[in-house]
Amino acid sequence: MRWRYLIVWISIPALISFVFVLLLVKETPRFAISRDFAWALDILKAMFRINHKKELEVTEQEKDDLKQWVEYQKEKKVDGKISKLFKGKNLRNTICLGIIWFGTNFLYYGSTYMVPIVEGKSSNKLEYSFLYVSILSELPGCLLTYFIIENKELGRQKILLFFLVLCSLGCFGAYFLSDIVLVFLFVIKFSAVSVFNLISTFTPELYNTNVRGTGTGLASSIARVSGIIMPWVIIKSMNVSQFFPFMTSGLFGVAAAIACFCIKKDPTGKPLDIYDSENTDGEYEEDKGEEETQRLVNE
Repeated sequence: MRWRYLIVWISIPALISFVFVLLLVKETPRFAISRDFAWALDILKAMFRINHKKELEVTEQEKDDLKQWVEYQKEKKVDGKISKLFKGKNLRNTICLGIIWFGTNFLYYGSTYMVPIVEGKSSNKLEYSFLYVSILSELPGCLLTYFIIENKELGRQKILLFFLVLCSLGCFGAYFLSDIVLVFLFVIKFSAVSVFNLISTFTPELYNTNVRGTGTGLASSIARVSGIIMPWVIIKSMNVSQFFPFMTSGLFGVAAAIACFCIKKDPTGKPLDIYDSENTDGEYEEDKGEEETQRLVNE
């Protein structure tokens, strides 16, 4: 019965988050404006109020421009077909992001899965040390990414690449220097959670608005596939040696780092509508209505 109690306890944060999402999180203006113009305008005003501590004033001309854009979008029938992810510049981004999400998921959950493996070589005195390090290493990773994720001088791509390389080095270190595996386990978990925080923001920014959700969903689905096959790969790697799973994970990290390096654009600090117009490769028209929406929020 004890494991059932544990499941209940770890479900409580998700339940609390669900309630907060229902009560506090608003719909996106782009979706709302296609359903109810007044609703979308209320959301924009709320966003402006939070960001600038004052009320947003929208002129009648701006309202007319937005209404015309809504009608234009309906006539154009913009959709988010998955096939668009494999055309033009989206193709490179889709392939690279798929590899990054696959490798990141493998590194993060693989390092957790390997905790009992490294515990098996530890003394009774250190029986729970690996678990504590695995858990506590995530907090500094979350805090660090919070402070550096908007750094325009570095950019999200370079920061993401740094943590992927660091995570891979941690895996190789755990394999070659297994006597101090506890140190490298901290590095792996610290880096992996940082990568997860960054890639979740970086991914949707690389796509046009009409395929942004589709692209992010595909990348997340690829990560789920990684989680499915990860235990089998780890178990097979253990047939080589007890710490060989760290070598395997490190190779996945290297592949993810190479994929990150191959992405050509870093949208950090750019309004998404402007980045979209650069990223279209002639496939999509520049979204004037979305530029107007972005301008209202940023003013």
